[in-house]
Amino acid sequence: ARAFWPGREPLGQTLSGRNGPVVVVGIVEDIRVVGLEERQKTAEIYFPLRLSGARRDRVLLIRTAGGGDEVARRVAAAIVGERRDLIVTRAESIQTTLSATVKARQFQSLLFGTFAAATLTLLGVGMSGIVAMHTAARRREMGVRMALGATGSTVRRLVVLENLAPVWAGLV
Repeated sequence: ARAFWPGREPLGQTLSGRNGPVVVVGIVEDIRVVGLEERQKTAEIYFPLRLSGARRDRVLLIRTAGGGDEVARRVAAAIVGERRDLIVTRAESIQTTLSATVKARQFQSLLFGTFAAATLTLLGVGMSGIVAMHTAARRREMGVRMALGATGSTVRRLVVLENLAPVWAGLV
């Protein structure tokens, strides 16, 4: 409506259709045709079924209070039971359709999360190895400090404080 009649009221306007002029009787909000992540806005016009001509692909949307998949299956069965020449390829709720559109994004999130966890694990192992190597190299010094009267907690505090800077740098 914004594209065809900018700044004007679209209701009551006419469009040229295949079978003659058509009067606009309602406006819907912007839609996404393919999925939730679709960036491009698409102009969609809904015609009454009797005016849309012979086409093979049809979409029937039904609003229900609940049980969308079950209602969709029942409606599909009723359509096929009434008209044997129609083929129903999909009958599902909007929730089922939307969950299918976000499955790829969920998989990507799981994959990136797994790589992030593996990276953090390797970082932790590497940092603990560096701290252990640094501490082992100073074992004699710590022994001398303890022989001169330093307590175990004092030596531990010394090791922790001296190794915090590289650990923080590694984490950053």
